[in-house]
Amino acid sequence: MSPAHPPVAPVPCRPAARRLAARGLIATVAVALLAPALVAAGASSARALDLPPMPISLWHDLASITPTAQVKVLAPDAAGAVWYFNSDGKDFVRIDAASHSQTVYPFSGITWAIAMVVAPDGIIWFSNPLNTSLGALDPRTGTITYHRLTGVLEAPTSLAVGADGSIWFGDAATEQLGRLDTTGALTLLAEPTSNDVNGVASTADGRIWYSRGGTDGVGVYDPATGSFSDAGLTAGTGSEITVSKTGDVWAASYDAASAVSTFSRITPTGAVTSFPVAAPGTAAVLPADISAGENSDIVFLDPNYGFGTVDASGAVSFSRLDGTRTSIVLDPQGHLWVNDRFSDNLLWS
Repeated sequence: MSPAHPPVAPVPCRPAARRLAARGLIATVAVALLAPALVAAGASSARALDLPPMPISLWHDLASITPTAQVKVLAPDAAGAVWYFNSDGKDFVRIDAASHSQTVYPFSGITWAIAMVVAPDGIIWFSNPLNTSLGALDPRTGTITYHRLTGVLEAPTSLAVGADGSIWFGDAATEQLGRLDTTGALTLLAEPTSNDVNGVASTADGRIWYSRGGTDGVGVYDPATGSFSDAGLTAGTGSEITVSKTGDVWAASYDAASAVSTFSRITPTGAVTSFPVAAPGTAAVLPADISAGENSDIVFLDPNYGFGTVDASGAVSFSRLDGTRTSIVLDPQGHLWVNDRFSDNLLWS
């Protein structure tokens, strides 16, 4: 356990608006140019101005805690705040839901975070690759408790909170699904198809879903029965996985033989629908992170094509984002947050 450090006083935010899609501006100019002609049309002008709303992509900048900060991973909490790990200061930062002021939680010791999740009790859990452990930050005291992952070779790159508050993760190196319960007891379960376990997600019924290697990219574990099952995907190696606001599981997978990426939706009853993705360029679509969306089923980040959305019909759309964006989350207010690993700003919408 590292010594407790009180949080640093909140730093006021320095937001600035950024319009990423030019079509919103074009629509505004078009209406302005058409207005004189429409007015001249007399009584019909009011009806002619009832144009359908144009799709506008509006993001806002939020400067991170210091000019040299580097935001690695993001995680929302139940109260609406968003947390991030600052690899420059080796500290955690909380963004207030209302004011967007930022509070630093400093600590001593060797710590890094490559995955984060906030439990219902407010504890921030993170994966530390420097000592292959799970860390637990208590914001009330500033204390971090470490849990060594004995038998795990690679620190988890994805964490999920189970229905009972346990933390679930995968170990790609040893082909295991891991569980750290609320008492700190560690359980490692061998993946039955002997494939690496990548991302993890939990659903309201208590089941744990995970992406994996092989041809069936998603496996399922039911803690109530202690049994594994296959989701029934045949779209290649699974990578990212998440749960939408409607309760469906979405997984991204890639088939190296055909060089085709696929998003697959799995309903709570187990029905699977797969949507191959047509890349807008020559490079394959390889999502770096995916999340539930507010106005679409899921959203994702791609290193080649930027920000992407997938709707219920499987339609995929892209819009460019500058910087190196690797983490995206949806907060309880319906705002999306995106990091930039090598600059001092975040985006929110």
